[in-house]
Amino acid sequence: MVIDAGDLRRASLQVAQPLSWEHIYDHVVAAVASSPLSAARVVVVTLGLSGAVVIERDAASTLVFDPRLETGDSERPGAGFVTGYSR
Repeated sequence: MVIDAGDLRRASLQVAQPLSWEHIYDHVVAAVASSPLSAARVVVVTLGLSGAVVIERDAASTLVFDPRLETGDSERPGAGFVTGYSR
């Protein structure tokens, strides 16, 4: 399952923004664990274009991010576009 962190927020799951990468990781993992998403084998929660949390049911979760960016940086207006990414 792939879902954006904004969708978790819209579903009233507690994912605060913006925080450090480590804090947002903790919030995302806890939100997924407390929701029906926990039944999925793998859940990828995208954090805009700058990061993602990969949560596997029987394995350790993984935070992937661009260390040059802060959380929320990819949501700021700028030049260019990414095919398949809509907001």
